[in-house]
Amino acid sequence: MYEQPLVEQEIKQNAREELKRFGIETNAENIAMVDRSMSSKQTSEKYSHLFDMTKGLLAGDEVDEALLHAKMKELSIDSIVHAEGPTLWDHVSYGFEQIDSMDLEERKKKFFEIVFLYHDIGKTDSEILKVNSAKNEDSFASTKSKYKMSFVGHADFEKMVDGTEEIVRQSFIANGFTEDEADRGIWLIKYHMAEALVDPKSKLPRVAEIYNESGSENYHDLIALLRLDGVSTAHYDIEKGFTPNQKKTGINVDKQLENISIYNQVAGLFDNMTDQKKKIRIEGVYKAFFNNISNSEDIDPERIDHLKAQIKKIIKSNERIQIPSELKPLSRVLRDKTASVAREWETILSKKGNETEIDDILNRQLDLTPDQIQAILSVLNS
Repeated sequence: MYEQPLVEQEIKQNAREELKRFGIETNAENIAMVDRSMSSKQTSEKYSHLFDMTKGLLAGDEVDEALLHAKMKELSIDSIVHAEGPTLWDHVSYGFEQIDSMDLEERKKKFFEIVFLYHDIGKTDSEILKVNSAKNEDSFASTKSKYKMSFVGHADFEKMVDGTEEIVRQSFIANGFTEDEADRGIWLIKYHMAEALVDPKSKLPRVAEIYNESGSENYHDLIALLRLDGVSTAHYDIEKGFTPNQKKTGINVDKQLENISIYNQVAGLFDNMTDQKKKIRIEGVYKAFFNNISNSEDIDPERIDHLKAQIKKIIKSNERIQIPSELKPLSRVLRDKTASVAREWETILSKKGNETEIDDILNRQLDLTPDQIQAILSVLNS
C-alpha cells in the first residue's frame, strides 16, 4: 500500500491540528488551504527574524523589544505591516481569534471563518506571485522605512490560475453552505480590498454602486469583513507599537449609508426615463456633482435641493403637457405659463381650500402675475 511521505503527513497533521484549535472542520479542502497559507510567506528570509519577534511580542511572549528596535533600526525600518507573523497563516489564524469574539449567530460565525480562511487565496496563487515577484524581492526598498510585501490583484479571481474561484466555491459547499452562500462568500472575497469603501476620500458613486449591487445585508457583511481584515493586520511601529489597519477599522458606515441614500434618491428621479437625450444631459449634471463628493463627506442639503431642481427642470423641458379642460379657456391670460400651471394643476387642486399653500405655488413657484392668479382662483372657486 502506498504511504505518503512523512513530511506531507506532518504538514496535513499540523493543518488538521490548527483547524481543530479553532473548531473548524478538518475536511480535505480546509486542510489544503491551511497548507497553502502556512507555505505562503509575508516576508522574505532576510526579514523573517523580525516577524518572528513581532509575532511573539503580539502573543505576549517574552520578547526583548529593545533588541527588536535595534534590529529594525539597523535595517532602517520604522514600521512593519502584517507584523502578526511571517506567514499568511499567521494573519488568517489571528483573524480567527478575532472572529471568536464577534457577536454573531453560529452559522454566520462559521461563514465568516470560511470566508477569512480563503480571503487571501490570491496571495498563494502562482499567477499573482509571478506578477508581484519583482516588487517583493526587496519590499522595504520601495516603501520608505516600512516593510510590506505587495500582492496587487490578489482579490481578483480573473487574474488567478483558472479554476481558483471554483476551488473556493466547492470549499464553501464542502463546509455545508448553499450555492447562494458560496456566491456571497466569493463576492466578499472579491471586494475585501475595496478601496472605495476603505478610503474616506474615495468618491461616493463607487460606494453607492457596490451597495446597490450587493444589497444591505451583503454590504454590512463586507464592512464586517473589511474591519475583521483590519484588526487582523497588526502594524508594528517603533514609536506607536501595534496598531490595526486603521483605514479598514475606521470605516464610517453611518455616513456612507446616509450618503448612499441621498445618491439613490437623486438617481431615482430619472430611473424610468425613456428620452435618451435628456438622460444623457441629466447624467452629466448628476455625475459632475457626485464625483466631487467623497464617501464620508457631509453633503449640504441645499446643494442637493439645487441638484434635484436642475434634474427636474431638464426632465420637464420641452415636455408635451396635456392641458386640463378647465385651464384651456385661460390660455390667453396665462400665455407662456399655461404649461407650467398644467404641470402643477393636480397639486393645486389637492390644496384647494388652503389659501397659504396655493398662494405659495402660484406666487413663489410659478411666479404668476396678479391677473393670472386671479383667473386661476376664479376657476378653483367656481
